[in-house]
Amino acid sequence: MHTLPVRGGADHPVLAWMEGTALRPVRAVLGDGAEWLAFRAALAERLAGDYPAGQDVVYFPFRRVFLVAQTAARP
Repeated sequence: MHTLPVRGGADHPVLAWMEGTALRPVRAVLGDGAEWLAFRAALAERLAGDYPAGQDVVYFPFRRVFLVAQTAARP
């Protein structure tokens, strides 16, 4: 579980986190204009409903998979 801090006056923590990751390609397509701002506002509203802030944090389930690979020993 990812715990994201809520900062007064700042964007929803999940939105801020997503802007640095999954939303980068979306923003690249939409640009910085009205389309992006409208999409961002609608997403912020949905995120606030799906991931409510409590006790100054938002709990965001985020699964990470870590792998360790090993090659065969070389002669």
